[in-house]
Parts: sequence; C-alpha cells; structure tokens
Amino acid sequence: MASGCLLVCSKDSEQEIVEDNKTSLIIEKFDKSDAKRILEAYKSKVLKNEIIKNSFKKINELSLEKWGKKTAEVLLK
Repeated sequence: MASGCLLVCSKDSEQEIVEDNKTSLIIEKFDKSDAKRILEAYKSKVLKNEIIKNSFKKINELSLEKWGKKTAEVLLK
C-alpha cells in the first residue's frame, strides 16, 4: 500500500485493512476471472489511481503516530 502500487491480495488477507475495489483487489479463486479483474484494474488508470489514492488514505488512518496520539488521549483522560 505504501509503495503506491496497486495491491492485489487473497481473500485470506487482513480484511480490516484491505477493502475490495476500494484499497485493493481481493481475489478468491486465482482463476481466469481474477486475472481478468487484475488486468482491467491495471489498464484502467482511473480505477487503479482511485484504489491507490484510497490505499494512502487508509495508511494514514493506521499510522503509528496517529494511533499513539489516540492512545495518549485516552490514557490522559
């Protein structure tokens, strides 16, 4: 995600981090239909860039710095 590449992962991946067609492409069967989805996303600059943009947003939500600040806020209350 942080590399700026289109993320493709299996259904067994961390589902709370990746979302199909939003922050990644999640494939299930590793068959021709999955290969077609990957190629379509790769060829579509709009779709590919949208997924990559959403991935960066997700990374920022999950950054250690933000988690640390949230934890400190809770502990200091």
